[in-house]
Amino acid sequence: MVQANREAGVPNMVWYNYRRAPAVTLAKQLIERDALDASSIIEPKFLQDWTISRICRRGGAGLWRLDVMCWQRRSGDLLAHCIDTALWLNGGIDKVSAVTEDLH
Repeated sequence: MVQANREAGVPNMVWYNYRRAPAVTLAKQLIERDALDASSIIEPKFLQDWTISRICRRGGAGLWRLDVMCWQRRSGDLLAHCIDTALWLNGGIDKVSAVTEDLH
């Protein structure tokens, strides 16, 4: 995709939309005003009801992000939003500890 974009000579960007979620925007404002400690532990949760839709069952074509055959799965797509949000709110990250779990 990067090569195609360069060859086309058009602008391209990745937008991490959670930066504009009202709760995240408020947290950022509070951190900037020193009303909230930016060094707090962040425990992101990706709680989206579309991942359990009865119409598009888990792992179906419409939910490729959750398909066991998709090597990136949550880490390659969904978790990127959590990581970006943590970086945006806190700046650099010194340590990471993670546990993943599939809820069926």
